[in-house]
Amino acid sequence: MTTVTVLSGPERRRRWTSAEKLRIVEESLAPGASVVEVARRHDVHRNLVTAWRRQRGRASSLAGPSRCSGRMTRSVLRQSPLRQTGNR
Repeated sequence: MTTVTVLSGPERRRRWTSAEKLRIVEESLAPGASVVEVARRHDVHRNLVTAWRRQRGRASSLAGPSRCSGRMTRSVLRQSPLRQTGNR
């Protein structure tokens, strides 16, 4: 069975918390995971998941090799322009 989310009112874009973004990105990075399948499971466009993954890569490279844990930090996601605009 498929569920449908109806967005009403002036705000039509969904907002993703940093924790939700992090969870979705980590799920998409699991061995054997497909970005398309993960995106479908969470009802988000695959390009948005890819953008979040790219941000994670930038966050890791900015941290440098000695401080990079391979995980996207919540502070980087909080500063992300995606957080303010939702899907874009």
